[in-house]
Amino acid sequence: MLSIYEITFMITNVFRTYIIYKMMRIFFDHLRSDKKIEIISYIGYYLVNSSVFLLARIPPVLLSSNIILFFSLTLNYHATLKRRLFCAFLAYMILMCVEVFVVIITGSLAPSFLENSQYDSVAGLIIINLTSFLAVSLLSGVKNVRKEIPVPNF
Repeated sequence: MLSIYEITFMITNVFRTYIIYKMMRIFFDHLRSDKKIEIISYIGYYLVNSSVFLLARIPPVLLSSNIILFFSLTLNYHATLKRRLFCAFLAYMILMCVEVFVVIITGSLAPSFLENSQYDSVAGLIIINLTSFLAVSLLSGVKNVRKEIPVPNF
């Protein structure tokens, strides 16, 4: 049976998938695949990411699978291999920094990098996703400034 933390993860992971979509749209302007394929790929991301989390909460496994999944999402957009790798890594690092910051504030890091994560703060999951959304929103504003499109003061 799933714990409250795991259920919360499954629910907030829907929002996290949307955050990742918004992040990818910051880095990539032109869709390479059909919109339906893009939607299916994000659903696939959610399913695989959730499954890996439920089956193996070991940090290196989660890190590896997420970077591979982020890279696979870049295949939806026009870009060179170098740009895909860079953007997948950068997107993951930005979201991971937010996550580590919130984990430090709301709990403690697991004592071993190779053991299952013992972090189980439901509030932390929610804060991580809200903070990630804020970070992506701020990055989106920076992109608009570079394109010389007025950014609302709010």
